[in-house]
Amino acid sequence: MSSSSPIHIELELVRAKESEDAFAFRFSRQAYLVRGRQGAYETVELPWSRELLRDLEECRRPDRDPDVVARVGELLRELLTPAGWSGHEATIVEARAAHRRVIVTLRSAAAELYALPWELLTLRADGQHLGALEHVLLRYAWPGTSTVSADPRAIDGPGRLLVAWSAAGGGVPAAEQLAAIREASGEAPREEGAGELEVLEHASYGALADALEAAESAGRPFRALHLLCHGAEARSTFGLSLDAEDGAGRAVVVDAGRLQQLLAPHARDLRLVVVAACDGGNMGEPGNRIGSVAQRLHRAGLQHVVASRYPLSARGSTRIARALYGNLWRGESIEQAFVAARSAAAREVTRLDWASLQLYARPEDGDEHCVLVPMPPPTLPAPALEPIELAARVARPDPARPFPWLVAVLVLAVVGGLGAYLLMESEIEAPSPAPVARAEDPARVEASATPAERTTGDVAEPAATTGEPAVGDESTGGASTGPERSASGSASPTPALRSEAGSTSSRAKPARTRPSSSCSDELREYLRDRLPGPLSGRYRVRLVVGDDGKVTLDECDRCGEAAEEARTGLSRIRSARITSGWGSELPCKTSFEWQ
Repeated sequence: MSSSSPIHIELELVRAKESEDAFAFRFSRQAYLVRGRQGAYETVELPWSRELLRDLEECRRPDRDPDVVARVGELLRELLTPAGWSGHEATIVEARAAHRRVIVTLRSAAAELYALPWELLTLRADGQHLGALEHVLLRYAWPGTSTVSADPRAIDGPGRLLVAWSAAGGGVPAAEQLAAIREASGEAPREEGAGELEVLEHASYGALADALEAAESAGRPFRALHLLCHGAEARSTFGLSLDAEDGAGRAVVVDAGRLQQLLAPHARDLRLVVVAACDGGNMGEPGNRIGSVAQRLHRAGLQHVVASRYPLSARGSTRIARALYGNLWRGESIEQAFVAARSAAAREVTRLDWASLQLYARPEDGDEHCVLVPMPPPTLPAPALEPIELAARVARPDPARPFPWLVAVLVLAVVGGLGAYLLMESEIEAPSPAPVARAEDPARVEASATPAERTTGDVAEPAATTGEPAVGDESTGGASTGPERSASGSASPTPALRSEAGSTSSRAKPARTRPSSSCSDELREYLRDRLPGPLSGRYRVRLVVGDDGKVTLDECDRCGEAAEEARTGLSRIRSARITSGWGSELPCKTSFEWQ
């Protein structure tokens, strides 16, 4: 993806009649107002009929008819066409060619529209579904709500994850998902203390409440909650099947309203809730006033909620967990981790897991949120001290020390005399310098290093195809091939980041100022994607990546004030992420068009 900021497309819909009541659904042809590209509202109609409900139900089935899926996608496109969707579609197609990200936000004041699988909306040009495009993020937002402001503990330092699972409603892949999450945690280079994982087995409503309250009371609240259980019908809507409080293993269906009541008090700490259950995003029957579990939590002010609209396969849920938490622990944003999880879910061919996955998040909160690994603050260069100010500090008398001017004069005299003596000595006889490896000669540095210093085992090799560190290979059961694991497959006791810091301290650092080698295409594209675009204009930038992973701006052609924007954006790129993925090619330089 390009370095430019994402392109935003917002779809705002409201019912033409009884718009003040989000749940005033009538089973008939409904007229809606859609905000067009120029801000004006256009009228569109959707024929709510038995045929439409049958098609929506067909999309949930493992043996679904592909023609029905395509028909639903075309219906959604036709619904938005009067409001200028063709222009949005052209933007999406152009963004794909330009390697730019697109974020589509659907915000509706008519509750029944959240029951439609907007991920299946098809593009007229090639028939691809909107939710299948890797450069597009589709998120949902309920109007008139806001995110509960975070407690400082929820945004500072590494985050903690609570995995709560219940098999009261039937068997769940608890072992598989925990293994995938632990594997993702173990492979990811991160700060000390990050990736803390706690497990709540046979979770009940009360046990979950106790776990959250205990963590908060101890001053170590959870930042993310992963709920693994079965979804269950709760009359006209859906809830979650948890263990009964008596510990007998009986199932109790907790509806969306009760779950909202449980988690809403912890919205200041919880920045992410993942509902790994069938129908966690299912709205139930159109017109019911409860809505889905995911939507109810979102409306309570939780910042990010991930859930499945359809039945979720066991294999798909495990792939989703591995990709989601693997990216989060590598320092990627929840937005990028969600797209990666959706792509991983697409490998399950019998289900529409990729189209089922939903993200509830508000555009007002921004587009880059690191949940388990904090985003580093920008580091600006320290201003140079003015010579006059420095002189004033030296000359300022200190009453605690007698005659400071006398001490200063004596020091200057001694230093001046010593300098003059050394200068005369060097003019009389200049000895030839001892042969040393210059900083710009990597070969000599390598030759002078000991075998222990020349080892590169502490730096991760980039993935062969994508340039991203491997999360796990499905064909091999997700076994790690990263540098953090030994040949026997056991986890290394020292994290990759710590190992790198320990080994490079005694090693020469060739080409620190201006490296001669070019960065790989994968690293260049990563930097292009992570650097936010300028407020305006297009510039040619040249970057230098040090062997410590820090990225600096070397040149920016005709940037002017935009150069400071570039430096600020580069300071936010995580050096640990670069050293873990491309450490073997550092230091290096690269250049690209910044727009």
